[in-house]
Amino acid sequence: MNIDTALSDRPLTVSEINRIIKETFRDRFYNLLIEGEVSGFRPSTSGHWYFTLKDRDSQISAVMFRFARTQSAYVPQNGDRVLVWGSVDVYEPRGTYQIICQTIKRSGDGDILLELEKRKAYYQSMGYFDLELKKPIPRHPSRVGIVTAPGGAAVEDMLNTLKKRAPSLDVVIYPCLVQGESAAEDIAAQIDNANMIPMCDVLIVGRGGGSKEDLLPFSDPLVIEAIHRSDIPIISAVGHEIDYSLSDYTADARAITPTEGAAMASEGIFRDREELKNLNETLSAVMKEKVLRAAAGIIRENELKALMMTKLKKPSIPSTQHMMAILSSRFSSSAMKTSLLSDALTPGLRAKALRAEAALKGAAGTAVRDVRMKAERAEATVSSLSAECRTAIERKYSSSRSRLDALSAAAEALSPLEVLRRGYAIATLPDGTAVRSSDEVKAGDILSVRVMKGIIRTEVLEEKK
Repeated sequence: MNIDTALSDRPLTVSEINRIIKETFRDRFYNLLIEGEVSGFRPSTSGHWYFTLKDRDSQISAVMFRFARTQSAYVPQNGDRVLVWGSVDVYEPRGTYQIICQTIKRSGDGDILLELEKRKAYYQSMGYFDLELKKPIPRHPSRVGIVTAPGGAAVEDMLNTLKKRAPSLDVVIYPCLVQGESAAEDIAAQIDNANMIPMCDVLIVGRGGGSKEDLLPFSDPLVIEAIHRSDIPIISAVGHEIDYSLSDYTADARAITPTEGAAMASEGIFRDREELKNLNETLSAVMKEKVLRAAAGIIRENELKALMMTKLKKPSIPSTQHMMAILSSRFSSSAMKTSLLSDALTPGLRAKALRAEAALKGAAGTAVRDVRMKAERAEATVSSLSAECRTAIERKYSSSRSRLDALSAAAEALSPLEVLRRGYAIATLPDGTAVRSSDEVKAGDILSVRVMKGIIRTEVLEEKK
């Protein structure tokens, strides 16, 4: 194609003008050595490297295809200053141009990293990062402020985390830009606004992940100064774990992600809820064990009572009638033997036998009376023992029931929820310490008062000793 003729002969299609530009670039912009700072580096699954080369005033897209990339021992990182050798080419379907890199090597740190290191050293020398300046994150905040872009994934993650871990917490969103030229001014203004009307006990300042350029507003002097002068404790939650901004060093605490920032702000309330849950479970388990043990005792006593009643109904001592029958049978047998023997005796011996028989009858009668008296005394003793055993068993049963009722009442009285249900309340200082005496507070203190349902924020007007 004759370019001069094509440009003046007739109207050009979009494809034709892109092709003309491509051929012009290919003919004139080749074997170039370019220096710049790597930004937005992203290796693709196909093996190519895509990134941007930039300086203070401008930037250009770059690509290093897989074949050339395999010849390089150096893997560029965002912020590196590099030298690349290649040619400029046009991607016709989109009309964009880029540098096709053949080689790449590192030549030093980029302008952004150098500027951030200088800024970090300056504020460190000013004492902005000193540990003694760090304010403690309140253990039981009543309201949390979030300085971030509204509608993004980061704010949704934070809200979901707070709702799950501490549903009683109030949340205030301070919407701002988190990327771009005016983002730093916006972030700093919202931090100042939150301090101007101090509704929140803690602020989370942050955003989701991004390139180093995307996160630069959180290292801007405006944001660093706003965090430093904030009276409200601030959690910096910018990007991912590998991302560091100067706000992380200046803030009172650093979270590796926005989600962790929300978890950090709600940690005290979450731990208390878990402890209360564990206490309730322990109390329920103890009560269940005591009830089961008492029930087992009652069952054992009932079984013992039934066994005793069975024994009492079937005493092992023979009855009087049974003893009399045995003795009568034995006496009749002896008398018969004496009668048969007497028929064979001489008159003198017969008389002796008769006297012996009479003596035997008398002895038998005496034995029967003795047995009858002993049997009657035994029956009276058994009857008395039965009544005493029955009374003792009933007394033991009644005592066990009383102990079980007392234990149940005591366990219910000890329940923390039962105490709050009766109208009592628990007052705590901002640091979570429970107030036990008026000596521990002074006029102007803000207290959190936990009642059966919810928490009341109140101010001490006057302390009375």
